[in-house]
Parts: sequence; C-alpha cells; structure tokens
Amino acid sequence: MLKIEASSMAIPDSFLNLPFDLYKGVGNWTPRPADDTVRLLDPARNPYWRQAERELFVAFKDGKPVGRIVAVDDREFNTTHNTNLGFFGFFECVEDLAVARTLFSSATNWLSQKGRTQMRGPFNPIPDVNIGLMVEGFEIPQSFCEPFNPPFYVELFEACSFRKLSDFYSYHNSFSNNPVWEKMMARLRRHFRKSTMRIRHFELEHFDRDVEIIRSIINDTYSHDSFFAAWSFEMQHFVIETYLRPGNEQLFLFVEVEGAPAGFCLLTPDYDEALRADRDSKPEAIKGSCAFEFCISPRFIQTPATAMLTYASWDAQAKAGFHWSEISFMNENNKPIHSLLETSGATRTKCFRLYECECKLLL
Repeated sequence: MLKIEASSMAIPDSFLNLPFDLYKGVGNWTPRPADDTVRLLDPARNPYWRQAERELFVAFKDGKPVGRIVAVDDREFNTTHNTNLGFFGFFECVEDLAVARTLFSSATNWLSQKGRTQMRGPFNPIPDVNIGLMVEGFEIPQSFCEPFNPPFYVELFEACSFRKLSDFYSYHNSFSNNPVWEKMMARLRRHFRKSTMRIRHFELEHFDRDVEIIRSIINDTYSHDSFFAAWSFEMQHFVIETYLRPGNEQLFLFVEVEGAPAGFCLLTPDYDEALRADRDSKPEAIKGSCAFEFCISPRFIQTPATAMLTYASWDAQAKAGFHWSEISFMNENNKPIHSLLETSGATRTKCFRLYECECKLLL
C-alpha cells in the first residue's frame, strides 16, 4: 500500500536517510552529510525561506520509505518575473512509476493550492547550486555542487508529463598533459603580462564588502535571466559562508578594471573526492577543483576582463596543485563559453536538464 506523509516544518529522518538507502553500492554517488540538507531546508538557518515556503513529502510502501520530494513556492521569483510558477527539488524515488506519479501529484496539488499553475525543477534552494536532472554522464563520479541520479529518473519524469525547459552542461578541463591548454595559457600569460587590470582574491578582513560586490555583479548580470530572481545580501552572505572554507579564499577571485570590480570567479576543491574516499577508506589528496560561479558585469562583458579572469582562475587552480577542474552548469544557449572551453581543450562530460509541467496534468 502506497502512503504519503507531508511535513511543513520538521525534516523527518525518513526524508534524510532515503538517499543513503537508494544509492547504497553506487560508486559514483557522493554521500553528503545529512546536516548539509538540514541546513538548506531549515527556515531558521537559510535566509532563502524568508521569500519562499516549502512542503516536504515522503512516500511509503508497505511501511518503507520509497520516495521523497520538496515543493517550493518562491514569492520573490514570481513577483520579479510576473510568473505563476512553483518549484520542486530533492526528488528521490525507487524505480516505480506509481511512486513517482504520487510524489509529483502531491507537490503539484500543494502548489495548486497556492495558486501556481506550473511546476519547474529539479531545483534545490539557495545556496545549493545544483540544478536539473542528470541525463548524461552517469558513468562519471559526482562532483561538488552537481546533482546525481539514476538513468531511470529520465523515464519517470517524461512519463509524468514533464517537458524539457533547458539543458546545462559540465566540462572537464585537465591542467596536466593538455598541450592545448598549455599553449593557450602561454599565449594569455604573454598577452596580460603588462595589463593594467588587477586580479585579487576574496579578503576575509573585508568579508561583507566582498559579499556585496559579488551580490551586485550577480544581480546585474542575471537581471533579465528567466531562471533568476535578485539575491538579498543575507542570501549572498549565506552562499559565501557555505562555500568559502578556511584557506580557500585564494580561489575566490575578482578582476578589477581601473579600480572597478568587473567580475569574479568562485572555485572550490572537489570535496566530493574526499567524501567518496572516506566512504571507501582510501583517503588521498583532492586532485580536482570545481568552478561553480563565473560572472562578468554586463558593462565589461565585451572587454578583455573575461579572458583575464579566465586566465587567472586557471592559473590559480594549477598553482594550487589541482590536476583538473570541473566547470559546471553552462547553459546550452551560451555559445561563447562553450567555444572558449572547447578551444582550451576542455571536454563536455555531463548534462543536467531542467523540466517543467502543468500542475493540472498531475492532479
């Protein structure tokens, strides 16, 4: 017998433990700590919930948890874009269409009661930057900030009347034994040797100042993006607190043109390597890095600042001893960035798909 339990405040253990049961023995999945999920979903800890509401659903079959989903009503997003959208995230499910349909129906019913007519996802709440359903790259280990799911999820989504909204790609760029990258770096190094542009890293002693610079550039850059609503200072502060680990401020870079902030790049070690190594009892140094945000202010987008920041980010990662970088969530329509990455010798490795459906289709 299939049963659904809903929760508006508490985060039940059945919700938190389900992925560990579903992915047991799946080597490419990363077992992130349950407290990371709690931190994202707790209204007392995550400022995102000041502009949004959520409802958690867990599906049980014969008393055993077999699926979960979170429905999200983001008031700020709908006001900004004059839309009537609801969102969902944290979807996990056994290979059973009836369970998936029940989960999606529960989410759309809740959103319909809020007056929403469409549902979009998978999205996890800020600052979890991973978006979309993995549709390519299942054979590759999960990287920090990226989602992971079984291939059969694609069939479940499409059987439940979801349609593709957009694809986002990830690239793998090697810093060793990559003559194409080495040649490009040598050319950029010569080109920027006498540049008046300045690269600096995030300054902990001016934490709030640099958070506000990042927030301003993001909001200016994505102000017309249909997937984005402006971030508050509190939300941006929460993001930086989440990803800026002690000693890694050298990987948070700014490019300045005549003293004005022109862009930034946020890089981290691929912490998923360490989490998988701990699970497998084979601890070793992290070899890969992740570029989870690269942003140039609109007024500098057609200037050398983009190339300068690209060069500086690659140089910083190589000097930090990383062997490669995972560059995630490049929108399929961003042709210039795809061209730049391919020219540098990077290879496309994964694809994450954002879906949308009509709420009424699942009622």
